[in-house]
Amino acid sequence: MNNPDAATSPPPAPLTRDQIVARARESVEAGDASQAIEHIEQFLATRRDEGPPPLGLHLVRGLAYLRHGVPMVALQSFEAELFLDPHNAQAREQLAAVRARLHPPGSSRPSERPWQTILPAAAGQLIERATQRYTYRGVPLLKNCFDLAIYPLLFQQARPATIIEIGTLYGGSALWLSDVTGAMGLDTHIYTIDVTDMAVPRPPRVTFLRGNGQALGRVLTGDFLAQIARPLLVIEDADHSLATSLAVLKFFHPVLRSGEYIVIEDGMTATGALDALRAFLGEHGDAYDVDANYCDYFGANLTWCVNGFLRKR
Repeated sequence: MNNPDAATSPPPAPLTRDQIVARARESVEAGDASQAIEHIEQFLATRRDEGPPPLGLHLVRGLAYLRHGVPMVALQSFEAELFLDPHNAQAREQLAAVRARLHPPGSSRPSERPWQTILPAAAGQLIERATQRYTYRGVPLLKNCFDLAIYPLLFQQARPATIIEIGTLYGGSALWLSDVTGAMGLDTHIYTIDVTDMAVPRPPRVTFLRGNGQALGRVLTGDFLAQIARPLLVIEDADHSLATSLAVLKFFHPVLRSGEYIVIEDGMTATGALDALRAFLGEHGDAYDVDANYCDYFGANLTWCVNGFLRKR
């Protein structure tokens, strides 16, 4: 005989946001990635609230797709988790592992790095000509298409509180740096230094300082450097002469802390910058990694910053 109460039994209550994450994680840990994916994708397809998904959801989604043999979706899921929770160590660790599997970069040891780019010379010349006439918000911005894509990846990872740019020119780069970091929710202040001021309007988070890359101590005093917010990112984009680029590298060597970056631009087109970098790393290479995640993102040294994304160990 049928139970008369069965027809009137209420349906089970829907899982809460946190229960979805917990249930999906349990499925992954039990080896049932398909069930975890089903739980998460159904939740994402039917949720009605306007807020972000619960923290951990994209992490578990990535773990499930990794177990399911779809590493590209896993990579995108880990990146989505880090967008919501930049300090999630497990998501960062998993992302690094998947990136290395899908796009293995070259060595980060300076002594093992090539000093050439895979970009053919003819293509490089065409891109350089386009770079020289590129503008941002109507202001000349002399950055190539590869580095315009790579820099935001660095900002997202390093999350600099201060950027010191050596070489202002028209100010397009400083303006772009301010806009991009601001769009990421970073309260980054940009100090841009040049021997001349082209007097292009600058936003509130950009400060122009008159100074020479070969004598930075006159403007970047010990007291000034002691009060800036960290982490610090340094971008060397001055005249690209051997003397200037080497002076910048030597000045910031004792200033940079572990994990902070200095980027040497235009080694692709300026032999002075490349020679300075080679000489500096020959003396101090054991103190730095060449971050191959950026230098080799599009291919071996397919960036104008050839071996130029340096991370202090």
